[in-house]
This record gives sequence, C-alpha cells and structure tokens, in this order.
Amino acid sequence: MHRRILAFGHSGPEPIPELEEVSGYFNDPWNIDWDKIPSDASVALAGSRLTALDVAKELISRGHVGEVVMYSRRGFLPSVRSKFSSPVALNYLRLDEIDFLGSKRLRLFDVLRLIYFELKSHGVNSLSCIKGYAPEYALEWIKKEINLADKVRIDQDIMGGIYRSSLIDYIWMKLPGEEKKLFLDRYLSGWMAIAHPIPLENAIFLRDALCQGQLKVRSGIKKYCQ
Repeated sequence: MHRRILAFGHSGPEPIPELEEVSGYFNDPWNIDWDKIPSDASVALAGSRLTALDVAKELISRGHVGEVVMYSRRGFLPSVRSKFSSPVALNYLRLDEIDFLGSKRLRLFDVLRLIYFELKSHGVNSLSCIKGYAPEYALEWIKKEINLADKVRIDQDIMGGIYRSSLIDYIWMKLPGEEKKLFLDRYLSGWMAIAHPIPLENAIFLRDALCQGQLKVRSGIKKYCQ
C-alpha cells in the first residue's frame, strides 16, 4: 500500500516535522511531481480548505483511483460563496467597543459575545456558523451550503469583512496568550470556513466527489501523523 502525504498552506507552507523523513511526503502544493504519485496510492491532504481542494481536483482530474482524504483540525469544509455579497455596516464590532472591553483584560468570551450580537443584529441568531460540525456530516454540510448559494449570506459578509479589516489584528493583539490558544483550539477552523468561502463550481465538484467516494473528510491531522 502506497502512502503519500501532501502538506500545504497559502504562503510558504510549514513542514510537518514528523513527516519530513517520510517517503512520499510533499510539502509544497504548487511544486508537486504528479508522476511520482501512483494512481492507486492512498493520499492524505493536510488541510480541508481552498488549497486542499485544488490538489484534490488535480488528482481526480488525472484519473486517480486511490483513497484521497482531506484532514484538518476538525474536518471542516469551506462555506460556499453566496452569489450576493455587499459591505455590512458593523453595529457592535468596532474599535471603541474593543477598547472598552479590553481596558483591563480582553477575554475571548467578550469578543464572541460581540460577534453574536453583530450577527443577531443582521438576522443571524446563532454562533453555530463558526462552531462547525462533525466531519461525518461533511456531505450534508456541503449540500446545505450549495442550496444557500442563491441566498444573501450575512454571516459571510460579516466574518469575511472582519477578517480582511484591521480589526482582527487589533483584537488579536489585545487577547492574552491563553485566550488566543482557546480560539485556535475551538473556533479557528469554523471561522476560516466562513471567512474564506469557495466558488459554487468547486462546491459542486466537492459534493460529487464525496457522493462517489472519490474523496473523504476526516479530522485530526496531528493524530494521523503520529
């Protein structure tokens, strides 16, 4: 059984130390010798968002028949980009609010509460969009997201707007180290899934690949590497 590991990131992908000496380990998704990957090899993709999807599409388009599994911290897939998008005026997520909350010690709980109020003020009544789902529901998730592509997605507008603004850096600077760790452990994957949606065309490919068993989604890349 062949095993190939493709590990990547958007800018200068960091190597996975446990895999650096493993045969068949590729660290750079944009510099892969595809001919070195047998068509029946089992392939593990270290990630489950935009770049991982690009690699999966390339493999399958080349007629790959071996198992292809996308691994991430929690097994989340990206949201699907709505056909409708517009700037959202933020009512709660403002610098003055963050300064007020962080006058003594900024807590992640307080930031999440602001995000909840922001979403609620625009008609979204839950933080579930950044809490995500279990990986075994990946197919149901992507089907739901495809259906929502024809609707206005205020959650995408808000999360994406925050991510692209200076506010996110300001909040991160104010959070204590233990609060940052809590965010990374519990919320980062769900946040990034919403803030960086994929085009509908990629979502349809993903749905079909999951339906046909060409692709699987699992959580726990660290556990897999051990």
